[in-house]
Amino acid sequence: MEVNSFICENVSSMLQFPSVVMTITDLARSSGHTLEKQRDPIICNLVIDGVLKKDNFFVSMNNFKKIRLWPGYAKLLPEEEDEESRLKFREILGKYGLDLSTYESFFSSIGSCLSRSTRFMFSESTAELMKMDCYRHLKYDDNQILYPYGVTVIEHAAELQAGINVTGIDTFE
Repeated sequence: MEVNSFICENVSSMLQFPSVVMTITDLARSSGHTLEKQRDPIICNLVIDGVLKKDNFFVSMNNFKKIRLWPGYAKLLPEEEDEESRLKFREILGKYGLDLSTYESFFSSIGSCLSRSTRFMFSESTAELMKMDCYRHLKYDDNQILYPYGVTVIEHAAELQAGINVTGIDTFE
């Protein structure tokens, strides 16, 4: 995709959204009156270039305690200590008319880095993302993360039936 001023303007407005993790609706709101057929290729290119990451960052629970995962997009940051990845990230941002310091300033304007503009809670994928070194300086409320209870028991049920020690604790035999 050839990058023009229209694309640069949309990328800039999407990346300024006041949250690290966003729904497709958040991206649509931030890009104004851009048509979906124009917006989707831009988002796709940002994912391919490594500026955004698509994953199941959102979760909802119905009245029967069934959990459903929903896709979302996270704004990525290069690792602080890795100068090579920072240089590559600078080049990618330059393609969209942004520099790294401007992009990083979008993060400093975020109050709570997980915006609640939707009815969703955040998934464990979001919690894992926020534990990365490049996000450690950002604050978020862990109560916004929905940790499915009972999943660990179900995940390891087959191993427990087979008699495998999944706890990591040595037995006294």
